[in-house]
Amino acid sequence: MEQRYLYHYYEARKGPFKNFSSLPLDEAQALMSTLIEDNAVFASKRSADYLQIRMELEAKAQNLFNAGRRNGTRMVVKAPNDILKCKYGMKT
Repeated sequence: MEQRYLYHYYEARKGPFKNFSSLPLDEAQALMSTLIEDNAVFASKRSADYLQIRMELEAKAQNLFNAGRRNGTRMVVKAPNDILKCKYGMKT
């Protein structure tokens, strides 16, 4: 089996795996406003409606996941950290 590695790059002063979705919408929006003002991280470049769209899509995904489980399994973490494969920064 081929070995694969997962890397998570983050800002040392902020710590790893910070998740907007674990916050109520008003707190997440306040944090996003601060990030935009500081213009210091990638998240500061996102559109004004990013958080609203993100939370709507995550709620839909969670509902679909829970509806599709026939053995009683439920997603118990409101905002899990997703690890996605993307083309940016990857050699293929």
